[in-house]
Amino acid sequence: MKPKDLKVFYETKDEIKFACTYWNTLKIKVKVLEDSKTEEELQIELFTKIKSPTIQETHKLVRNPPTINSEEI
Repeated sequence: MKPKDLKVFYETKDEIKFACTYWNTLKIKVKVLEDSKTEEELQIELFTKIKSPTIQETHKLVRNPPTINSEEI
């Protein structure tokens, strides 16, 4: 996967604009602070966020959730 392969979607929440993409089952968002950012810059920023350790760990947990014993419920 390369940054140019990411499809960027835009959404506004509470008057804040976000650039979003879906990676597997996760929705990744970054703030669009200024309108002068190009789509390529947003793709690179989203790609960098996808490769971050936090997102990678979240992806692992979503794919393989920890088991729960019946005693814990």
